[in-house]
Amino acid sequence: MPHLLRMDLNSDSAAAAGAALASRINLRLCHVVICVLLVVTGPVHGSDIWAQPITLGAWKLDGPRGFKRWLVVHAVSSDRDPNFHIEVLQAKSGDPAWQFDRLVAHMAISDAALRRSIVGPSKQRYPYPEAYEAGYRSWLQSARPEVCATTVNECLAASRSQQPSP
Repeated sequence: MPHLLRMDLNSDSAAAAGAALASRINLRLCHVVICVLLVVTGPVHGSDIWAQPITLGAWKLDGPRGFKRWLVVHAVSSDRDPNFHIEVLQAKSGDPAWQFDRLVAHMAISDAALRRSIVGPSKQRYPYPEAYEAGYRSWLQSARPEVCATTVNECLAASRSQQPSP
C-alpha cells in the first residue's frame, strides 16, 4: 500500500513541506534535463573531436592558464593536398588584440589531428599572412615536409623540444 502524507493545509509547516517538496521536484527535474542534454550533446572541451566542417579562419585551442591560444586555417584539405595549413598564435588573457605571439608561422596538419585540437570557432583577429606564406614556402621546399598527426599542442611541444637550446 502506498505511503500517504497527511498535511494540515492551514499550518505553516504544511506550506514549508510543500515548498520543500516542490524544490526537490524542481531539482530532480533539473538533474534529468542536464543528464539528457549531456547524453544528446556530450561535454565540450578540447579533447573531443570537432565534428562540424572546418573552414578558413580562426579557431580556438586549449592553452596554458592565463593565455588565449588560437590557430588560423589558411588552406583547407583538398584532393591535391589532404592536409590543412595553419599558423598558431597566443596572447596573454586581457592583452589588446594587436599584442600576441606567433607560436608557429606554418604547420601542416591532418584533418583528424586538427579536429582533435580545436575547441570551436574563434573571434580572435589574425595577422597579415606574410609570416605564414614564408613558412609555407619553406615547408614546400623541405626535403621531408612534416605533417602533424597528433594535436596542435603536442606538435608544438615536440618541435620546441627538437630546437637546440641557446
